[in-house]
Amino acid sequence: MAAEVDALEIRRPCDVCGSIKRVHSISIVETLVVRDGYGLKAKRPGQKKPYVEDLSMPDYSRSFGKHVHRQRVIDRGNDHYFEKITDYETGKVIHHCEEPLSQHQGHGNAKRKNNQG
Repeated sequence: MAAEVDALEIRRPCDVCGSIKRVHSISIVETLVVRDGYGLKAKRPGQKKPYVEDLSMPDYSRSFGKHVHRQRVIDRGNDHYFEKITDYETGKVIHHCEEPLSQHQGHGNAKRKNNQG
């Protein structure tokens, strides 16, 4: 009890109110961002590949090191390819590609294989 009284006497009073009591507060704020998307494939019976693929969803870009929004449509029936990648934070379009699907070569599975042997 004496140590408690000594500690109270040592405290410097508040310049505004004169109190020697101490007030402590902690504030924790967290933010959770939820992003959703969709993907679909339309197939005809007996055909291996879908004639339309459509997706619009969040994705992680390794080259930019952050999450982006990816939109892609592959329409084999109309020979059309569309892809747009947008930065979530700024809304800036990072990548845009719209061309005939037959011209969209050298990407993904269409890349040349390195035959080492």
